[in-house]
Amino acid sequence: MACGGLKPKIGHLELGEDPIQGARRDFEEETGYFPRHIEQLGYYNQFPGVLQAATSLFFATGLVQTSQHLELGEVLETAHKPLAEVLGINP
Repeated sequence: MACGGLKPKIGHLELGEDPIQGARRDFEEETGYFPRHIEQLGYYNQFPGVLQAATSLFFATGLVQTSQHLELGEVLETAHKPLAEVLGINP
């Protein structure tokens, strides 16, 4: 099923996992690229006053192609785009 558009990668942490390591692991599993450098840009609760749903935003660079490790039935296609295009910045 095609959804269209670009969407950020959303993952989860394993019990006791460091957020940076979890982001690196999940990024590689889903995209098939290992990020040599990953930086946490921010942290927020997407449902304040309703749930405690901690969400972190990361930025990955220095990508090394490996292979995806998707769950059964999961489909994820990567797209290679210049950062300025993704952010909607006109040069």
